[in-house]
Amino acid sequence: MPGLRHFLLALLLAVSAPTFAQTACKVIGVADGDTINCLTADKQTLRVRLDQIDAPEKNQAYGQASRKRLSDLVYGKNVILMQNGKDRYGRVIAEVHLGGQNINMEMVRSGHAWAYREYLKNPGYLSLEKEARAKRQGLWADPNPIYPRDFRR
Repeated sequence: MPGLRHFLLALLLAVSAPTFAQTACKVIGVADGDTINCLTADKQTLRVRLDQIDAPEKNQAYGQASRKRLSDLVYGKNVILMQNGKDRYGRVIAEVHLGGQNINMEMVRSGHAWAYREYLKNPGYLSLEKEARAKRQGLWADPNPIYPRDFRR
């Protein structure tokens, strides 16, 4: 049962995952399929890069669909960030959680992002990507999708 398998995977990851700094915030903007802007309770604006995923670029095939999917999931909503440091551009790197759902994993599961191989710590992302690819969901409907890192070159 796929639902049970996803639940058990999430439970295993929650039990074995390291402790991260948690921040609650409201999503006030979605830049693309892996970057959001959040406003904290103390009115601090955070630029957040979703950890372990890489979404198509805005001008790449499925880039706009990826951004729309992320916006549909989180825009205007209160989320919890599980922070994992900052990237070289000063963005907070985080897993985004909403109502018990890991939004980063949902983006990969639905075929709107790749598992970001260069920064991957959780192999569960690869499993979700493999399932989306097999179902030809989202960007996997394209016969020749281009990994965003290769597209940026």
